[in-house]
Amino acid sequence: MLTFLEKELRKIEAEKIIEPEAEIDLNKDHVVGSMSSDVRKLYQLQFDLHAQEIKISNSLVRDSQTDYIDPKFLLARQKELRSVSKKSEVVSTMMLVSIRDQYDLWDKPEVGVRKGWQVVWSELSEEKQLELDSDLNEILEVIKGQDRKSRSKIN
Repeated sequence: MLTFLEKELRKIEAEKIIEPEAEIDLNKDHVVGSMSSDVRKLYQLQFDLHAQEIKISNSLVRDSQTDYIDPKFLLARQKELRSVSKKSEVVSTMMLVSIRDQYDLWDKPEVGVRKGWQVVWSELSEEKQLELDSDLNEILEVIKGQDRKSRSKIN
């Protein structure tokens, strides 16, 4: 993976990096600084990999609608899609870890980058907070159930 990453990052020219389009949301975003040039390259690589994912997915859909498709070709394209998807996921995680590390945002619910390369941490939307609260309640119920079972075995 590191060989892949080094090779791909070397190909990216700083002046060709596409800036994020998302505007800062004054109601929930907190600007903490500007994205470093190294992390901008990770951003661009993740953007490029995601574009490849879409292209391969569209190709698979189009190919599957034909009367005949060579199964070996289909398997090769599916393998390529898995590879690109996993690489995209890893690069995205590396980018977000780099941002959290650079600005010590480990305790913030969400981090991102906005227009002008502004790094932000964001408040959770009410919908997301409710979803997390629901997930947490489910986890607590499972733990309580396990605790009751283990106590009943002791008694």
